Amino acid sequence: MDKSKRIMISILVVIILIALIDILFMKSGLFGSAQNYISGNYTAGLWPLFYKLALGVMAVFAVLYYFYFDKDFSESLAVLLGSFIFYKFGASDVLFFWFQGTAIPSVLPWLNTNFPINIFGIVTNFTLLVSALVGGWLSFILIKFLVKKM
Repeated sequence: MDKSKRIMISILVVIILIALIDILFMKSGLFGSAQNYISGNYTAGLWPLFYKLALGVMAVFAVLYYFYFDKDFSESLAVLLGSFIFYKFGASDVLFFWFQGTAIPSVLPWLNTNFPINIFGIVTNFTLLVSALVGGWLSFILIKFLVKKM
């Protein structure tokens, strides 16, 4: 498998893992009811905790990637930065709903303060999908750039 595909698959694994952790948080009940969680009315302090956990997952996965594959710093950096970009553009939010078999709500007001998802203004299901696609494209461009540098 070529390096670009391996890096992209690694990024997808990270985003899937973050989405599954998000679902586990919701189902745990520790952060409010599932309905409150889905509507963004979760326990205070959850977002900073979840964000740090997501960053930790990305960092750990990049380090594991480094030691498991070619011990190439730029590849591991591509996994870390690509995961961060794809995450920040809402890919894990899309998967959060898809993995549960539910439609993405028409409006997602709790994401209105999350840059770059909110670049289109009010976050809707359509703008979230567009944002996630843009994030995937930017991650792919980053990978291609870093693979050429290797």
